[in-house]
Amino acid sequence: MIVKLEEHKNQKEIEVLIKYARMSPLIKKLEKIIKSVDKTIKCTLDNSIVWVNASDIYYIEVVDKRTFVYGEKLVYETNYRLYQLLNELSDFGFVQISKSCILNIHYLDSIKPLINSRLQATLRNGEHIYVTRKYVSEIHKKLQGR
Repeated sequence: MIVKLEEHKNQKEIEVLIKYARMSPLIKKLEKIIKSVDKTIKCTLDNSIVWVNASDIYYIEVVDKRTFVYGEKLVYETNYRLYQLLNELSDFGFVQISKSCILNIHYLDSIKPLINSRLQATLRNGEHIYVTRKYVSEIHKKLQGR
């Protein structure tokens, strides 16, 4: 893969051009990753409003009717419902793994089968979250497209 960066003083927006011989899953993945960098979610952190890039989100979880957005080290809160976030982020590698959690598969390090057809997902930051059996097929489908 060749990566070229060119600075153009008159350029108003960032333009990304991907040249390829034929479309492949890797090209589609690159496109989604690039687009996810520009996708943001409005959250709060310490009573301040912040915009979190989708590409920085490890997973999103609902606890006691409050929605939390987990990054590598920080935890944000958002007013969005889980289904709204899943609709917004599913094209960027997010998949539902339980009734109350969606996962960014780009930060998935490994998966280990558990009792009762559940899975333990280990993230790049070492954190463990669980995939309930109802959503095991969803994560397998998403991983095949990864």
